[in-house]
Amino acid sequence: METLSQKFFINAFNSSKKYSDPERWICIYPAYLDSTKTLREGRKVPKDKGVKAPKTLDMYNLLKKLNFPVCRENKRYSREWSHNECTRECTLFKHGENCFGRIRVQLRNEDGTPLNPQLSTRNSILLYLGEKIPQLKSQGSSTAQQRSSKKKGK
Repeated sequence: METLSQKFFINAFNSSKKYSDPERWICIYPAYLDSTKTLREGRKVPKDKGVKAPKTLDMYNLLKKLNFPVCRENKRYSREWSHNECTRECTLFKHGENCFGRIRVQLRNEDGTPLNPQLSTRNSILLYLGEKIPQLKSQGSSTAQQRSSKKKGK
């Protein structure tokens, strides 16, 4: 997974920049999708469309599959004042850097047309991620169950 610092140097936003410049890409933090957070804590989707503890790696992979230019940045969300619980959980479950950070996504072509007409806004991408991330988690848990049942049969 590429990080933005490996590929680009980000400057301050400037409206004269092209849509393909990383400064014009949207930022998505996991807190935007986290169903355990309140609106005040930064959730941007309805609770029933959110995900419990979304990971940047899941968001990155889903958007990469849709051929969006996407990068991960090692930045923390300003409304998350306490990172102790996340750090402890990441240590216990060895999530590493996939538990926090943010991703940047390019939404528009050079001429301003959407890269994907069905997902042309920040909100549509957030709702898409909220729908697809639980499916990834269920696939992962069923794969783990299959592995454990194979071991039992040996």
